[in-house]
Amino acid sequence: MKVNIINSKILDVIEKAEYCILCSIRKEIENRALENFLRNEVITNPEVREKVKEALGFCEMHMKLLYERIFKGGTEDGLVFCIYLQDIYSEILERLKMGRILQKGSCLICKYIEEMEILYEETFLKLLEEEEFRKKYKDSKGLCVKHFLKLKNEFTKEKEIEILEEINLSLLDYIKKRGWEFRHDKPPKEAPKKALIYLVGY
Repeated sequence: MKVNIINSKILDVIEKAEYCILCSIRKEIENRALENFLRNEVITNPEVREKVKEALGFCEMHMKLLYERIFKGGTEDGLVFCIYLQDIYSEILERLKMGRILQKGSCLICKYIEEMEILYEETFLKLLEEEEFRKKYKDSKGLCVKHFLKLKNEFTKEKEIEILEEINLSLLDYIKKRGWEFRHDKPPKEAPKKALIYLVGY
């Protein structure tokens, strides 16, 4: 098995992921992107600032995540975030005064995540051609429904059925234990959370 940074990350995550392998990688990519966009070196790059300004910021979700990362203990202060906001407000005001259309562009963080995710998905499919990796995959937490449908790989089908059957049984158990006759039994707390994560990703 040829080892590079992407292969190495997939091999690392396949053994450690709590849920879907590709969702775990996506989460790491997103966290890295959020950290990068809050670094002083990035905000001092005029090209990056111009792209953020032109797009009128990031998407709603990533604007909120950047804010939370700063003001809920993630970094020292909100200087970088406020510079982004000030650039965005200046651009909105300028466009309004000039009678230009206020249309949001693509979120740079979303774009970066999508590009990286495609790279990881393609590598994942190539790795599935190798017997050694297939064994690791069979022992892993598998893929969520979203990634399974996106990749459309026959080899992952058996594992997916195994995961979905397990989730379905845990949901049936959860529902059953909510009945009056089982009022003293505690339903499995993890069941709804795991079912949601494997359905829509996390």
